Amino acid sequence: MFQFVRFAAASVLSAGALVVWAFGVPAQAQTSAETPACTTSTGLAGTLFAGQWGMVASPVPFDRAEGDDRYVATSSSTRNGLNVVVITGRAHSDSTWGGKPPTSIGSTVRFFQSESAVVYGCTVRVVDFDPNLHDLSMMRFGDCDHELRQGLPTLLQGHMQVYGFSETVSEASGGSGGALEQSIFTSEAFLLVGLSPGIGTFVWIAESSISPSPDFEVISGICPFFVESARDYFSQNRIDEAGLCKGVDGAPVRLTVGQAAAFSSHNVADAIGHRRLRIGNRSVVRAVSLDEDNKTLVLKGLEVGTTSVLLRPTEDSSPQICMVVVE
Repeated sequence: MFQFVRFAAASVLSAGALVVWAFGVPAQAQTSAETPACTTSTGLAGTLFAGQWGMVASPVPFDRAEGDDRYVATSSSTRNGLNVVVITGRAHSDSTWGGKPPTSIGSTVRFFQSESAVVYGCTVRVVDFDPNLHDLSMMRFGDCDHELRQGLPTLLQGHMQVYGFSETVSEASGGSGGALEQSIFTSEAFLLVGLSPGIGTFVWIAESSISPSPDFEVISGICPFFVESARDYFSQNRIDEAGLCKGVDGAPVRLTVGQAAAFSSHNVADAIGHRRLRIGNRSVVRAVSLDEDNKTLVLKGLEVGTTSVLLRPTEDSSPQICMVVVE
C-alpha cells in the first residue's frame, strides 16, 4: 500500500526501541457498545492528521489491521513493535472526502488474528493540522535527529534541503499531504523539496532495525517538516548573496524574466545525463542549454520568484545547492 524506496534487497530490519503506550479497554473486555478512541502517536485520543503518517496501538498482538479506506490507509507490515501499526490519515483533498472532512465521524480500526478473528477495535477521526491548536512535535515519532547539510535552515516552497540520516537507512517513504517531496540520494542522505506551504512527514527504517517477526518491518522514525511560502519568508529575511548560484566569473547572479545566464559547473552534462541536476521550481527558472564543452549550464528566468538548484557533478560527490533569484 505504501511506496518505499528500498536500499537492501534483504535488509535486516530491527525491533529498535519498542514504545509502550497507555492502552485502552482490553480486547477481551470489549463489547460492541464499548469502542474506545484509539491510542495514537499524536497524543490526542483517537486523532490522526490528514495526509500524514501516524501510529495506532492495540493492547494485544495482531496479524493485520484494517480501517475504513475512505478515511485511513493502514499498513500491517509497517509497525513499531508487535502491537503498533502505521496508519496514514487520508488527505482532505482526496476525492473520497467529497471536499468535506467528516470531523464528527469516527472511523473504526479493527485488529485481527488469524483470518477473521477481531481481537480489538478502536475509533479514529482525521483532522487537518492547525498550527494554532497543534504542535509539529505531535507528528514526530522515534528518531528524527537528521543533520541539515545543504540548503536554507527553513524549507521553502520551490526550494530544497539535503539532510544526513542519523544512521544508515534501509527504506523511506513520504506522506501524502502534498507539501513536500522526499527522495533518497544514498543510504546516508536524503533530499526534501518544498512543494507547497504546509506540513509534510516521511517515515524511515534504519538498516540496523531488527524486527521481532518476519511479517512486518519496524520503523525508526516518523519525521515532520514545515514548508513555508518563499515569498513570505523573504519578505522578512534578506537573501544571502553568498548562497546565490555563481556565474562563470564566480560572482553571484540574479536574473530578470526572460534573461539567461551561464553558470559554471564541472561535468554538468554528465550530471544531467544521470539525473543529478534538479531545479526546485521549474516555473521560476529552467535549464536552456549547455556550451560546447558541456561544462557550463545556462539557466533562463521565467517568472519573478526564487528557487533552488541542486547539482551533484559526479556520483561520488556531495550534492551542492544554490539559489536562483528572478526579479
